[in-house]
Amino acid sequence: MDTNVRVLVANGPRLIRELVLSTLSEQAGIRVVGEAKNEQDVPSLVAQTKPDFLL
Repeated sequence: MDTNVRVLVANGPRLIRELVLSTLSEQAGIRVVGEAKNEQDVPSLVAQTKPDFLL
């Protein structure tokens, strides 16, 4: 059983998104399941990755 919290990081300026991705990737218990570079990508990525949280 996967005990990690699944997070999808969406939108925002590239630099901020990269900082969030880097920070989350270093945390125990958190698994980044995807990154949406624009709002159009969000619905399909949510359907594909089924995150616990969307940032």
